Amino acid sequence: MPAWPTLEAAGARLAFIGSGSAFFAAGFRAEFGVPAAVPVLVDDARVSYAALGFVRGVGSVLRPSVLAAGLRAAAAGNRQTRTAGDPLQQGGVRVVARGGRVVYAQDSAFAGDHPPVEAVVAAALAAAPGGSGAGG
Repeated sequence: MPAWPTLEAAGARLAFIGSGSAFFAAGFRAEFGVPAAVPVLVDDARVSYAALGFVRGVGSVLRPSVLAAGLRAAAAGNRQTRTAGDPLQQGGVRVVARGGRVVYAQDSAFAGDHPPVEAVVAAALAAAPGGSGAGG
């Protein structure tokens, strides 16, 4: 996670929530080099996903845009590994400033629909206590 030192220095706090089990969370942490200080939580009942209104269903995985996203990922040197958690559940990203104000939101409409990492990091830095946005 190359952005972590920058986020940490600004006072940003990061967490991941997955729809799999603790076993899959440990694998995610190892595969992506998530520092021990960053929570990797599991929500196998997908309560948080429902509360945020994230898309779930066959239509989010069986569509041409998923194939296009997969081809872009492969061209960038990424590859699909085994699926962990609910394969029909899409997620999203939230950047929340102190006080609970959402300053960045992106809901994945389909598998492979991810926001630009740079945009998420910029929003987190702006919302962080030591960031350019003074922490909201």
